[in-house]
Amino acid sequence: MDSNVRGENRQTALLYASQEGRTETVRMLLEAGTDPNYVNEDGNTALIYASNKGYTDIVRMLLEAGIDLDFANWYGETALMHASQKGYTNIVEMLLEEGADTNLKSGEGTTALMLASDNGHPDIVKMLRRAGADPDLKDRYGKTAFSRRF
Repeated sequence: MDSNVRGENRQTALLYASQEGRTETVRMLLEAGTDPNYVNEDGNTALIYASNKGYTDIVRMLLEAGIDLDFANWYGETALMHASQKGYTNIVEMLLEEGADTNLKSGEGTTALMLASDNGHPDIVKMLRRAGADPDLKDRYGKTAFSRRF
């Protein structure tokens, strides 16, 4: 059986399982050879879904499976941006350890640092800064990470 079959919205079983936090299903699918880099019609990957929901174990498995760390969906959002916005410190730490690019911008021009700052996650702001996030990058309105809220 092909574990990469796509259903509605170009969703694969891995994408669904990653979005729903089904850790054992993700493990079995990866062991069966499912490609972790498939995207659905919105351009989301399993890593973006798991990072957005805070599923640390799934993020770890996907990273070990060689998923594209800095892949951005159609809106330019990466897994690091989602985890930074939601305040998932463990996931941000994992992504940074794997070498996630801290200065990528979404379609709106936002960075992970901006999202962490906007949403009141000072520990993540510090982590991103230590990893090289540029506080002087500007969004599409000309605001930096530390001027956006004022």
